[in-house]
Amino acid sequence: MQSPRWLAVVAALCVGSIALGSFALSFTALSHLAARSGIPEPIAWVWPTIIDGSIVTAMLVIFQWRNAPRREVAWPWVTLSLFALVSIVGNAVHTATVVDATGGVDVHHT
Repeated sequence: MQSPRWLAVVAALCVGSIALGSFALSFTALSHLAARSGIPEPIAWVWPTIIDGSIVTAMLVIFQWRNAPRREVAWPWVTLSLFALVSIVGNAVHTATVVDATGGVDVHHT
């Protein structure tokens, strides 16, 4: 039994919205972390662009090469995995730097 087309469209819109929201949150956290780490604020956006951009690029290559032999797709999977790990760790470090142990998250901390 095939699903109705509208259901596929709604699912695609939901996945796209979640992906864009996740990218925006990660980009903001990594930019903030870069600025707090000494990268000049006007170019702090470069750090998350490299990290999250590499994730998106690796995923696009994986999708494009979906019918290629596994051996040929290994490097994009390694790239995706490593940059995803860097993004996760960077977001965790950012969270750790803005949490006040006595009062929770300090949203006014810069």
